Amino acid sequence: MADTKELISSLDSKIGLLIEKVKTCSAALQAKNREVEQLKKQVTVLENQTVELRSENQQLKSAPVFKEEVLAVEEDTEETKVRISELVKEIDTCISMLKL
Repeated sequence: MADTKELISSLDSKIGLLIEKVKTCSAALQAKNREVEQLKKQVTVLENQTVELRSENQQLKSAPVFKEEVLAVEEDTEETKVRISELVKEIDTCISMLKL
């Protein structure tokens, strides 16, 4: 009889510990589920922003003004390179004249 009471008491305490662990795990699971939902919302927002930015980027690339500006910058770059080259030649000429 005493062994049965001890066994029941031991089982009762172990069941109490298991119930506490289940509650703890359940609370942790709920917290993780909330975190997952928040992260899913963030992913959705970021995916929407990505789509919008890609669309805007495509519009800017196809805009005639953008193409004209790029061409103008490329032309300005070439003109600048040519002008610098001319100035370097002129400076070299001046230096050689000074040496004489």
